[in-house]
Amino acid sequence: MALAREARLYLLDEPLAGIDLLSREKILESLVREWQTDATVLLSTHEVAEAEGLFERVLFLREGRLALDTRAEALRGSGKSVVATFREVLG
Repeated sequence: MALAREARLYLLDEPLAGIDLLSREKILESLVREWQTDATVLLSTHEVAEAEGLFERVLFLREGRLALDTRAEALRGSGKSVVATFREVLG
C-alpha cells in the first residue's frame, strides 16, 4: 500500500518479517515494478539474502552505530556479496 502513493521517499521497516515465502517474492517484485527513478526506498531488513538484488547502497548498524556504509556494487566488484559482508561485519 505504501507504494500506491507517489512519494520521493519510502521508508520500509522490515516489510518481509513474518511473511510467507511466496508473499515475500510478490512484495519484492512489487518494489522493483513500482519503483520510480526519482524516488528513494529505504529498506530495513534482516532478510538480506532475499533482498540482496535490490540493494544499491548498504548500511549496517551495530549497537545503534554505523558499522558500514558502502555501495552494493563495490562489494560485488570485490567478490563479496551483501550477505557475506553482513556476516563479516555483524557476525
